[in-house]
Amino acid sequence: MSEHILKSIQPTSDDLTRINQYTRRTLKEDEVYTFSVILCDNDIDRDHERFTNEALLQLEKLFVGKTGIFDHEPKGANQTARIFEVEFVTDTNKINKLGEPYCYLKAKAYMIKSQRNESLMLEIDGGIKKEVSVSCSVADITCSICGANQKSGYCEHIKGKIYSNKECHHLLSNVTDAYEWSFVAIPAQINAGVIKSYQQKEERTLQNTDTILKALNHCEQDSVVLTKQEADGISQYINELKQQAQLGEQYRCDLIKEVKRLSFLTKEHLAPQIIESVANKMDIVELKAFIDNYKQTTQNEPNIQLAKTQAGKNQNYDNFKL
Repeated sequence: MSEHILKSIQPTSDDLTRINQYTRRTLKEDEVYTFSVILCDNDIDRDHERFTNEALLQLEKLFVGKTGIFDHEPKGANQTARIFEVEFVTDTNKINKLGEPYCYLKAKAYMIKSQRNESLMLEIDGGIKKEVSVSCSVADITCSICGANQKSGYCEHIKGKIYSNKECHHLLSNVTDAYEWSFVAIPAQINAGVIKSYQQKEERTLQNTDTILKALNHCEQDSVVLTKQEADGISQYINELKQQAQLGEQYRCDLIKEVKRLSFLTKEHLAPQIIESVANKMDIVELKAFIDNYKQTTQNEPNIQLAKTQAGKNQNYDNFKL
C-alpha cells in the first residue's frame, strides 16, 4: 500500500488515446501533464492491515478512471487529476513483511496544464507533493491469526500483537468499490499510506454485538482495541438497553398500580401503605400472578361497590349500586 508519486512522465500516443476517453474534446500532448503513482501494495501498513493480491487485482480494474483529490474531501473543487491506466506489478527484488513477493498497483494519472495547476505540477516534480492515499470499500476483513471475518463476527486477537511469533493483522479482500485517491501529508502506510473506507451501510447486527461482548468477557489481554465501528455498535447497544430498561420500569410501575386498584375491590382490605410496600418488593412475574389472582377473586364476587355498615342500618345502600 505504499502510495506515492513516482515522477512525471511524457505521454505516449497510447496514453493520449486513453486520456481522451475522459475528455469532451481531443487533448494534445502539450495540453496534459502526466505522472505515475503507486496506489497500494500487499504489505502490512501502520493500521496493521494489508490488501491481498486478489484484492489488488480487483482494484486494478476499479481504479481506472477514478479522480484524484486532496485529503479525501469529496468536493468538486478538489478534483485535480484522473487515473487513465493501472497496472499490477510484482517486484522480484523486494519482499513484504511476511516474506512474500512485494506486489503493488502502479497507476498513470493526468492533469490539465493550466495556471491553476502550475504550482501543483512544480510541487510534484520537486517531490513536495509525493504521498497519496486511496479510498475503497472491502467486503471481507479477516484476522491473520484465526481467519475470523471481522465484518460478520469477531475474535479476541488484537492487531499489532504477536501470537506465536506472528504479528496479528487484518487482511482486506473482496473489494466492492474504489472511490478516489488523494494527495495527503501523512499517510497511514509506512511507505506512503492508504485510507481504507469500509462501507458504513454494513452496520453490525445485534448478533455481532453479542459476539463482541462475549469476546470482551473472555479476553485475557490487559487492554482491548476496538474499531470506531465496533465502539459505536456497543454504544448503540447500551443505549437500546437503557431504553428497554426504562420501558420495563414503567411497565412494572403500571403493574403495581393495578395490584393496588384490584386490592380495593376485594373484601379483604389492607392498608394502601401495606399493599404498596409489598408490591414494590415483587418482580414482574410476581406482580402479574397477584393481578391474575385478584381478577379471579373479583369475578367470583357480586358487583358490590359499597359494603353495608356493621349494624346493617344503611337504608340508602341500594341507591349506591353501580
